[in-house]
Amino acid sequence: MVGGHGILDDLLASLFVGGLVGSVINLIPVRFMPGHALASQHRGAWMAVFGVAAFGMTEIVVFPSRHNHAGHAPLATILVLFVLFGGGSLAFREYFSRRGELLELAAAAQIPEPRSEEPEPASQTVVAVDGPPSAVPAGSVGPAPETSGL
Repeated sequence: MVGGHGILDDLLASLFVGGLVGSVINLIPVRFMPGHALASQHRGAWMAVFGVAAFGMTEIVVFPSRHNHAGHAPLATILVLFVLFGGGSLAFREYFSRRGELLELAAAAQIPEPRSEEPEPASQTVVAVDGPPSAVPAGSVGPAPETSGL
């Protein structure tokens, strides 16, 4: 049963670290994050909450060797990955935000969206006739007149 305790330990540590990192990221005072609302209402409260979360993340995630959980990645790798993925997330958010605004403006101005490159199929008029299709001469509307072989 020793292996079960290791799995539970890893699960609980993952949940704690994930919650801690999520708190720090959500408290960043950017206009689309919850931290912006808190920072705009009361800057002192935001600094206290963000300070505690950032301190916890620094102590537990960035410097795990101080708590007998030696990590294998150097600090530079951690910081570079954090900045790259954070910057990528912000870039994607801005791209899709601006794209949505442009689509809303285009809809409001009733600008037609660009057509696809495939041409639309030409409309075809179907004429109902009696008999097999080979019995209808081209350009006629009804069935072909029957002729006697006499």
